[in-house]
Amino acid sequence: MQDGASAAGNYNLFLFNSTRSGNGDWMYGGDVRQSQLKFFITGPTLIGAVPTAGFDFDMLGGQQIQSAPGLIAPPTTVLAPGMPDAMGMPGAPRPIQIGGWPTGTSAQGDENILPRVRLAYLELNWGGGEDILRIGQFHNLIVPMIPASLGHIGAPLGYGAGQLGWRAPGITYQHTFKLGDTTSLAASIQLNRNNWADNVGACPGSGSPLQVDAPPVQSSRTNNCLPHGVSFAEASALPQVQARLMLSGPPKPSPFPLYAPNAWQLHLVGVWDQKDASGFGLDPEAGATYKDTLTTMIVSGGFKATLGPVLVAGHGWYGKNAGSLFGHIFAAQHPQAGDINGFGAWGQLGFSITPQLGLWAFGGIDKPNKADILKTMGNYYTQNVQLCAMLSFVAGPLAFSLEYMRIMSDFTTSALPASPATGNMAIAERTVSNSMNQISANGAFFF
Repeated sequence: MQDGASAAGNYNLFLFNSTRSGNGDWMYGGDVRQSQLKFFITGPTLIGAVPTAGFDFDMLGGQQIQSAPGLIAPPTTVLAPGMPDAMGMPGAPRPIQIGGWPTGTSAQGDENILPRVRLAYLELNWGGGEDILRIGQFHNLIVPMIPASLGHIGAPLGYGAGQLGWRAPGITYQHTFKLGDTTSLAASIQLNRNNWADNVGACPGSGSPLQVDAPPVQSSRTNNCLPHGVSFAEASALPQVQARLMLSGPPKPSPFPLYAPNAWQLHLVGVWDQKDASGFGLDPEAGATYKDTLTTMIVSGGFKATLGPVLVAGHGWYGKNAGSLFGHIFAAQHPQAGDINGFGAWGQLGFSITPQLGLWAFGGIDKPNKADILKTMGNYYTQNVQLCAMLSFVAGPLAFSLEYMRIMSDFTTSALPASPATGNMAIAERTVSNSMNQISANGAFFF
């Protein structure tokens, strides 16, 4: 149950605020999209290493059909440009229908869900984990751990409030140094597919054989599009680089399946990548005032420690242009707009009442620089806070939880000078603070 609609989605996507019910209404629903299926195949020794192929997916890939809550007006017929001929010139206009009755809809849209690939990789393991090489889609190194929760696994607690990272195709290498009988240091480096604003369309004219230098550079910003349909990150021809040091203590049973079974751990992570601000195949136009590269740089660190029945964990980061890793409350500005700086952090405290029953408290924040947000995004979120309390029961692979989550978000709009569009009145900068609440009962079987 929740009393507002999150900007990222509902249930496990309840991350930052969009709108809260103005009359105190709550919504009720159920969700199985976090269910995960994992397949691992281990083969015979190859070049001295144990090879493993891993494939992991959940059901957060969208809906097969859409629910249609209301009727849509009949379609409208309009004239559209014809298909281009062999020389790239438009053909005769043709009638098409827009809008109209939805197709493939039913009241069961939320139950007809599609799978989403999480991991797909090949691993070579030498010396029982001393050296590991992974090729394929795997977790980012900047995700060393995620907070305990059963209601938020597919999109974990802290996303939009202190947690960074995701999964990407790439190459990962890790070497583990033994520092004693119970302590180890794992050094890892990762080269990932670079990404930034990958889901917007191609700019007008892209791909036409008669427009080698078109569309104009500025059109990618004004039209919210990608020159030739290529991501600004891929246009840089550079990977995203992540590096991590993980210092771990002796083995110890974990009170929750999402935390590593060790007594303590410390981690330090760095991230670097660049975006081509003018776009693929284009150079900055004459007189351009923007830098042609947008650079992402992030440093993060954290820890986890178990002291008797108490578990304490924390993670924080500081950097710039972290939108592709869900930093700055997911803000991915146009690369020509300039930098966004900011920080995020989360912490969690767990107390084991019994070996099976536990109490958990979580808090996280993401706070991008307000001036940077207003300059690059115009109107956007300038702070997001998540709080969560959980009562959990874990017995072997079986787990249940009762969770309460609260989101508090600040949305800031830019100041506007007096103009006819504003009724010839100056509009001051304004920040609106909203909050939402969610209560969930959850169950999982880890296998």
